[in-house]
Amino acid sequence: MRGWLETECASPQQLRYRFIPADTAEALTLLNTSMFSLLNAFEPDSGVRVVDAVIVWECS
Repeated sequence: MRGWLETECASPQQLRYRFIPADTAEALTLLNTSMFSLLNAFEPDSGVRVVDAVIVWECS
């Protein structure tokens, strides 16, 4: 499991965010490997009806 990113990125990278719709495979992967693993909950087959979307902050 990945931890929280630092609020500052190594130069010349910048901290940016991405909006990931709930109906994408990437959102489902993030839910099942990060968020639901923290809750020890049942892994859903789709992000739809679980979340509206996922916002990811990452250095790029």
